[in-house]
Order: sequence, then structure tokens, then C-alpha cells
Amino acid sequence: MPLKIFYISSEVDPFSNTYILSKIAKKIAIKFQDNPEVEIRLLHPKYGFISERKYILREVIRLKDFPVDFNGKEKLVSIKSAFIPESRAQIYFLEDETYFKPVPELLYKSRNGRIFKDNSEKFLLFSKVALETLKQLLWVPDLIICNDWQTAYLPALFKEQYGNIDTFKNTKIIYTMLSINDYRYYSNDALSKIGLTLPKDGSKEQDSLVSAIENSDKVVCLDFDKSLSNDLSKKASINKVLKSANHEFINMPKTPGFSDWKEMISSFYSIINKS
Repeated sequence: MPLKIFYISSEVDPFSNTYILSKIAKKIAIKFQDNPEVEIRLLHPKYGFISERKYILREVIRLKDFPVDFNGKEKLVSIKSAFIPESRAQIYFLEDETYFKPVPELLYKSRNGRIFKDNSEKFLLFSKVALETLKQLLWVPDLIICNDWQTAYLPALFKEQYGNIDTFKNTKIIYTMLSINDYRYYSNDALSKIGLTLPKDGSKEQDSLVSAIENSDKVVCLDFDKSLSNDLSKKASINKVLKSANHEFINMPKTPGFSDWKEMISSFYSIINKS
């Protein structure tokens, strides 16, 4: 039986591209899809600027207008399917008129640099829909791979609301960390919309990276030009949690060449295959 992987990413080249995550997602997806021992499917938001005609997005009957519990109400969402260009790597697109259709190509901020206030809210919905999609598909992955701050609360959500479901008892969560920035702070108000238990310490926001590290089965740190290591050395709270977690580093140059990408993908596969 192939290793079944559900790969959750806010960016995948060529559909969206603001930083290195998009290239990582595409390269891993295509390389894994070429491996007969792996079955990989991806989930990505359907941002308004993504052309359905250009990328041949198709409806999935089972994933059309299904309900997701969000903010105490049933929210209807739909998902379409396509393939990453020049590959047979299947990618699903989450459609939502409120959160994702209006998003510009910069994704997380406006052209004048203003950070969108609903970033955490929209990506919490993304994480919630990712897990509900599996229930709708009746497809059970061996691994769910989350990427960076955008999906950092998926591990906690899975553990708290889905981990006790017998269907998912053998599913493992891999968290890939690429960056440390202020996007990582999620407000308690946003977190309450997916029904997560909040700490009773009087705080108004939470560090999503700490949550991701604590609730994942494995953390893979992709360290480009030692930038992640340098950031971790300045963030004692995150570094402390990471040191006590099951984690591994993959070092990469600032501008990877073909052989660097090949080695990274090989190392990544080796790490997750042991999880």
C-alpha cells in the first residue's frame, strides 16, 4: 500500500507565490507523485485571482456545498479539483466567497503593506475545512503535512476534535516550519471560531508555532541559509518547546540549485517515512 499524504499549504507554485513555501510545495508534490510508493493530495485556497479556465478546475460532487462548523454556525463551503501543471499531482481548492475570493496576490497584506486583520481567521477556516474534507472524501491519509504559520493550528485542532475518531487513529501530523514572524499570533476570538479550548491565563492571543510544535508528531525545520536557526536563537519560548519535541532540521542554501532541491526532497521523504 502506498504512503497516503494530505499536504496542506496556503501557497503552491504556480497558483500563488509570495515566498519559498510555494516552490517547496510544488517540488515535493511532483516528486512524491512520481514515487509509486506515495499517494499525495494537496489542499490550497481558491484565491480570487486563480483562473479556473487556465488551470482546468473541476467540481467534485462529494465536495460541493458541504457544511463546516465555524463560529457556532454551519458554513457551506465547496472544493474543486485540478492537477499541478505538467504533473499528475492532484490539488484541491477551497472556495469561499468571504475569506478567500477577495484575497490579492500578496495574500497576507495589501499593496501598501497593511496586514489583513482576518489572516488568522481565514486560515483557521482553511485548517478546519482540510480535516472536514477528509471526512467527506472517506479518504484516510497516513500523514497530514501542515506548512508554516498558516496551518499551525491544524495539529491542535486534529488532536482535540478528530484524534479520537477511530478512522484517524493511525494518522500522524507533520509540521513544517520555515519562518518565525508576527503572523504567528492568533487571537483568542479567532481561535474560538473553530471551537478550540483556550488557556485560562488572561492572554488575548496565542503563539501558533508553540501550539504546532506541541501538538505535532514530528516537526521538520527547513532552514534556508541558517535564517530559521538565527530566528530561533532569539525566540526562547519557541526554541525551548522545539528542543523537547520530535524534530529534525534540513539545511538549505539561500538560493537552492537543482541538486539542493533534490537532496532536500530526499531528506524530507526519509524523515516523514520514519514517522
